[in-house]
Amino acid sequence: MIVLDVYDENGEKYDTACCDGQNINDKVVLKKTDGMNREYTYKLKVRTAPSEEYYVDGDSSFRIAYGESSQLHYFFEEVYDSIDLPYYHTVRGTREENGTEPVGRLPVSDFGNYYRISTNGTERVTLTSSDDHLRFKILDERTLRTLFDSAELLPLSIENSTTKIPTYYVGADINFEAGTSYYLCVYDPNPNSTYRSYAITVGEPKMFSGYRTINIPDRTVSAGTTYTATFDLDRVNDGPMYVDKIGYHGYSVDWAPEGGHFSVRSPGKSTWVTNSLYHSNIEYNYWDPDTVPVRADGEWSLRFTAAKSGTCTGRWVRIFYATELCGYNTAQS
Repeated sequence: MIVLDVYDENGEKYDTACCDGQNINDKVVLKKTDGMNREYTYKLKVRTAPSEEYYVDGDSSFRIAYGESSQLHYFFEEVYDSIDLPYYHTVRGTREENGTEPVGRLPVSDFGNYYRISTNGTERVTLTSSDDHLRFKILDERTLRTLFDSAELLPLSIENSTTKIPTYYVGADINFEAGTSYYLCVYDPNPNSTYRSYAITVGEPKMFSGYRTINIPDRTVSAGTTYTATFDLDRVNDGPMYVDKIGYHGYSVDWAPEGGHFSVRSPGKSTWVTNSLYHSNIEYNYWDPDTVPVRADGEWSLRFTAAKSGTCTGRWVRIFYATELCGYNTAQS
């Protein structure tokens, strides 16, 4: 993480901004003090965190710009202000995708923000943002000629399971020349003052996490009898969909399954998986690289043994999943 500390003329810390593998830009607003009619000097200190031992004098992997707030869109629009964009790996060992998903949190101009990329051949380029306005283009590193522009691609969207707010994404599988460097530019065709958050990746497919809740119909049961319910989980987009965990919830203490156990059978499987005692979730651990991914979309089965007789009500299951953002075009750079 690169940290920028800002100090006032008295040596007191005024504010701090930081950038890491996820957040590629940040800002400090220098406000004019009431009644001040002279120049005011601030001192800047750049350091690395959590330890300053990572700082390399003369490192050019970061940029600092200052100016009027009204010009914030244009601070990093020149190709000469580009930063290297690391190759994106879909790492299942951690939810932090190897620190290669830069996220912009400042306004984007029609000129755009530039990144330098190195490619191995055909790569997937994915731009996700908080609305459907942003686009990207690929430029020749030497001539700056535009080789590909996503302006004509129709943005897709996928909904956040908790907030219900959509994430928009646009992308393409681009046939780059192996071993060649290019410039990638994220831009807004119709810029305004809105702070649009975005993420840009080049490399392997980008994954999206979410969950779905399915209600289980009420039914009359007899104590000691085993029952099975089936339900379908539809894909949220055209990409493959994998289960991370499934929970069986919503029953009262009176309607807990006999012995505290329930079992599920995932789509396409013939074997049943049973929860651990006193645990309402069954873990499939998609993000663990040592596990084999289990398909989430399709027909699921739930099996339980009734602890008492009567009408079993208020049951539901929640499936946590990971899906690949796709639905792209294939393009020649």
